[in-house]
Amino acid sequence: TAGASGVGLLVLASKSLSNLDYIGDGSSVASIWGAQLEAGSFATSYIPTVASQVTRNADSASMLGDNFYTWYNPNEGTLSAEYTPYAVTSDSRFASIDDNTAANRIMIWGTASSARTIFNVRVSSVDQADLQVSSTYTTNTAKAAGSYKVNDFAFSVNGGAVLTDTSGTIPTVTQLVIGGTGGSAAKANGT
Repeated sequence: TAGASGVGLLVLASKSLSNLDYIGDGSSVASIWGAQLEAGSFATSYIPTVASQVTRNADSASMLGDNFYTWYNPNEGTLSAEYTPYAVTSDSRFASIDDNTAANRIMIWGTASSARTIFNVRVSSVDQADLQVSSTYTTNTAKAAGSYKVNDFAFSVNGGAVLTDTSGTIPTVTQLVIGGTGGSAAKANGT
């Protein structure tokens, strides 16, 4: 933790643990790069900069193309997520299987307005299943799982009661997104 008087950095180069002095050989070079100092309670990923401050984009991983199609079952499956929101003042998309739009998706997300965790299945912008568990969108770590099959949807958060829906179809999708969803700017604010 940095104090008001500043921060010091000590780098030790050694050939052995018993001798922490290393004078060098006169021609070798030690290069240190990628150092990053942050004021915060946790470290974030490296942000390469040159001479000015840069804001890091939200982390959102996606899998598409052959990487997606080799494992995805378009007829039935389960989408699960374990997440810890840092704040619940805005909506967060935790995991989505979609076509890079908000019109066709299978998604787990949290909504700030009603503190709910939601499993949403949508085809052509029409909700096929919208299963919502109250008072579960908090800053605590949670586990949620939603299963999908034509006319057979189920959802549970933290091993609680299973909500079901017995009417609906499955969207045609092209990717898995972790920490976000196609067609929406609401990224997950957490881990």
